[in-house]
Amino acid sequence: MTKNTDAAIRDQNDPGNGQQDVATALIDDINARIDLGVKIYGKRLETFNGRDALVDAYQEAIDHTLYLKQKLIEDDAMQKYHWVFLSIMAHLNEAAEKHPENKEIYDPIHAASFVAEEAGELVQAANDIIYDNGNVSDAIEEAFQTCAVAVRFILGREKWERTSEEAKNKLSKGGDLC
Repeated sequence: MTKNTDAAIRDQNDPGNGQQDVATALIDDINARIDLGVKIYGKRLETFNGRDALVDAYQEAIDHTLYLKQKLIEDDAMQKYHWVFLSIMAHLNEAAEKHPENKEIYDPIHAASFVAEEAGELVQAANDIIYDNGNVSDAIEEAFQTCAVAVRFILGREKWERTSEEAKNKLSKGGDLC
């Protein structure tokens, strides 16, 4: 057995509470595919259309299986990072619950200062490890908090484009930003 066949026999936990209704998403995808078919072929898929549906489905199943295997191989390669991404997501969710008013920071200067503040706390925790018998887990926690704030910085970019135009207009009229 190769390393990549583990998914075929791996036991999994019962599903917990999720975030999105998969059936609704699937129905949306099916409707989008129907719309695309109408756009390409001028009509919806019909029976007795001159094609062999079994051959079409078989070929699609082979492609589907190849895509599944590709994803399993890629996920196996990414597995060592999975816990990091989950931890960052948990910190993002925790921050959003703790500070809902800061879900999006509307200017890049304040957003960057939050990242710098968290990075400073990470540097302090790293210094504590070397010079003050600090705990590595404290530094890891600060690193996750820094990542979460950095992600919020990235997510704010669309608001900043509008805000930067407003700021430029205000400055060009002799005002200040405060």
